[in-house]
Order: sequence, then C-alpha cells, then structure tokens
Amino acid sequence: MIRLTAGVAALLLAGSLSAQDPRADSDPVDVTTLQARARAAEQAGQHDTAGDLYAQLAALQPERAEWALAAAASWRAVERFNEALDVLEASAQRAPENVDLAAGIATTYHLKAEAMLGRGVRDANVLFQFEEAARVAEAALRRHPSERRLRVLLAQSQFQLGDFGAARVSAEEVVRRFPLDPGGHLLVGQVAFAQLMQLRGEEAQIAGEPERQDLRQRGDAVRDRAAEAFAKVARLDPTRARPHVQLGNLWGREGNDAAALQHYRDALSIDAGATVNHHWVSTKLEAEQRVAWYDRVLADYRKQPGANDARAGSVLWWRAFALFEQREYPAAKDAFLTAIAANPGFANSRAYAMLAAYWSDDHGTAEREAALYAAEGPRHFADHLRDHTDPDESVPILEYLAHRSYRARRLGRARDLNHVVAMVLDTADHWNNYAFLCRETGRYAASLDAYRNALSLEPTSPQLLNDAAVILHYHLAEPHHLAEAKQLYQRASEEAKKVLANASATSTEKSRARQAMADARANLRKL
Repeated sequence: MIRLTAGVAALLLAGSLSAQDPRADSDPVDVTTLQARARAAEQAGQHDTAGDLYAQLAALQPERAEWALAAAASWRAVERFNEALDVLEASAQRAPENVDLAAGIATTYHLKAEAMLGRGVRDANVLFQFEEAARVAEAALRRHPSERRLRVLLAQSQFQLGDFGAARVSAEEVVRRFPLDPGGHLLVGQVAFAQLMQLRGEEAQIAGEPERQDLRQRGDAVRDRAAEAFAKVARLDPTRARPHVQLGNLWGREGNDAAALQHYRDALSIDAGATVNHHWVSTKLEAEQRVAWYDRVLADYRKQPGANDARAGSVLWWRAFALFEQREYPAAKDAFLTAIAANPGFANSRAYAMLAAYWSDDHGTAEREAALYAAEGPRHFADHLRDHTDPDESVPILEYLAHRSYRARRLGRARDLNHVVAMVLDTADHWNNYAFLCRETGRYAASLDAYRNALSLEPTSPQLLNDAAVILHYHLAEPHHLAEAKQLYQRASEEAKKVLANASATSTEKSRARQAMADARANLRKL
C-alpha cells in the first residue's frame, strides 16, 4: 500500500494533471530550470530543497524514475523517510520492474530503522521497518537474482532482525555470487561474530561439562569462520580499517590480547579515526607501553595519503592520557594541547592540560586552559572534575587559578572559573563569589541566578538578600523586579535584626548583619 504524505500527494496530483496538458509536455524550460536548481541545491548540501525540487520534476515527468530516486536520496539525507518512500513507491507502481526503485525502497526502510535505533527507539516499529526492507529486497530478488545491492540489504535486514540463520544464508549467497566483493565477506563475519556471542552466552549458562564442551567447540568453529571472513576482507581491500577493528574486537573477546592489540594497531595505522576500543587497550598495556604503542600507530598512520591530525584526534588524546598516567606532566600538557588543537570537541583535554600544566609549574597555561574550558562548557567541566578526577585535589587547584586570575584583574576568567567551582562545591559562599564577579563584569542576569542559588542554600542571609535586591534594583530595573527588590530589602533588614538579637551569633556575624541592614535600609530609601 502506498502511504502518500500531503505534500507528495499534491505534487503527484499536479504531475498527473500536467501530464495531460500538451503545453507542459512540450515546454522544456521548466524541467531544465528545475533540474539546474535541484542539482545546485544538492551540491550545496541543501537536501530539503533538493528533494522538494526533484519531487517537482517527478511530478512533471512521472515516467522518469531518476527524479524519484534523486528526490528520495536527498530526503533520506535529512531523514524525511516517509516522503522518500512515497515518491519511490509511486514511481515503482509505474515501473514495477525497475530494480533501482526496488533497491531505493528497501534502502529507505533500512535507513529509517537505523535512524530510529540511533535515536534510542526500541519498539515494534523498528522491527517493522527492517521487515519491510527484507520483504522488498526478497521480492525484487525473484525478478533480479543477480542484483548485489538487494542481496546485501536482505542479509543486513535479516541480521538486524536477529534471524542469524537466514542472514548467514543470504550473506554466503552474496559471497558465492560476488567472491571478490569485500562487503559480502564482511557480512559473513558479522553474522558469525553475533552467533559466537550467542553461543558463548549459552555456554556460560550451562552447568554440565559435556554440554559446555559441545557449545565451546561449536563456538570455536563459528569464531574461526568469523576470523577468516574478516581476514578475507582485509586481503581483498587493504585500505579498509574495519576488518581489523572487527578482528580486534573478536580476539579481544576471546582473550587473545596480543592478536587483538595487533589488529587494533593495524586498523589505526590505516585510519586513525577507526572505532577502536581504546579503553580496552588502556587495560591491557601499562602507561609507558601505551605511549610507545600510540607512537607507532601515529608514525604508520602519517604515512597514509591524506593523513591528518583531526582524524587522529582520539589517538592523540589517548596517547596524552597515557603520558598523564605516567606522570610525565610537561609532555602530557603538550600532548593534550595537541589533541584539542586537532579536535576541539575533546574539551576535557583542557582539564587534563590544566592539571598537567599546574604540576609542571606552568601556572599561566593551567589558568588559560581552565578558563577556556570554563567559558566553553562550565557544566561539562564541573561534571568532569566530579567524575574523572579527585575533587579534593583538582578543585583547590581550580580555586587557586581563579584567585590568580582575580589578583591579575582578569575578571572574566575569574568569573568563569568561580562558576565551575560553585557548580562542584555548591555552597552559598561560592555562589556568592560567582554572583559578585558576574556583577563586576556586567553579567547581571547570571549574577541574579547565582544569588538565587546562594539563597536557596542560605535563605536567611542578610547580605545575600541585600545583594540580590541590588541587582534587581539597579541593573534589572523592570517593574516586577523593583517590587521583588523592595521585598528583599525588607527581608534583609528583618533577618539582620534576628542576627543582632541572637546571643549566640559571633561578632563577625553581627558586624556583617549591621552592614547588610544599613545597606538594605539605604537602598530601600533610594528605591
């Protein structure tokens, strides 16, 4: 059944009408202009626009399947899968034997399911999309048995559905028909790897030794099939990192650490951005060994055509982390700075660079890197300090750097660093410090928020009540803020009186209360 969205339905209706209009058929200007605009949008990466324009062409010339295919390809790039399916299926009704349309429909269902998985969706609708991809591919293969794309899509969809037996048959058929195509061998390996994990899981649940031995032997045979398939891919296409990643994953799970490390190294030497399990590597090699291992990887990778440090960002980061763990702090500092220059998305490099620079007595670099991280992502910085460092060690360093910034009148840096400190320690005093620096640097809305955070922790503080009112009164002087400021001044005076009447209050507390009360009364008179 064809499910037409409103927009596509309108376009196709327009197409059916214009097809009956001899002027539309005889006028090449509209088609030529639309085609030029569509290709320009496509080349500019404007996939929404390109898809819409190609769909108009499909409406004008419904007999030309290439317009539907182009519209679908553009829409798939921006996850407009339903519209892509509509235009493809409408075109396929006109040309049911067109293998490109069948492959396009199966591809769209498959990509839609993968996109849903990527968003964390795990429900029957995802399975339905994979089932539809398999159904369309299987039906089309009855008419086009030699179509590689359809066979690959069938095997991939069966694999995603967890039907490993059917997926193996389909993948092996791809290999039989296209023995020199690396993709088929990769599919065979992936299916065998999944079956291996299934068998190893069953083995772990079995108590009887004869049954365990049988499962172990079956698992070993499946493991060897997976290993041979991935090795075949590597031989057929030595420029691919993926088979080496898969071999690394396979041997790592099977406990052959040496083989896993070698294949991970081979993968990264081909493509330093390959999705290698760096954390696993860090558990198998000591810090000094890891530095040498990553140095060899980088040396080999940099021999590759088009090698660049941006692609090697993960390798550079893990090498820097190994130096950090080795307590080679000057080298670690430089390595983390190199890592973040290669990939600015690795923001926590700045936290490690801060610590490494501080312990190298390079307090200027430590302050700069900490301030940059604090400005870019204060919440992320605070979470990193809590979760990946010892806060009793790292936070005092951050406080020292904040004081260093303040003494040098680098108030913006001091403000941002105090913000992170306040997020980590969450005390009224630290939020007060941040609020004050926000006020000094003209960040009045942020200052008010910080005072509110402080008051949530110490709601009866005369000083905090007065200072929050000052921001509302003098810097955010809207009518509702002025009304709130009046209330806060009055509360500040009342709370100050309570402190002064409290026999157990210290002389310092009473002195601060007197000052807050005097300030609040003076400000209230001005208000």
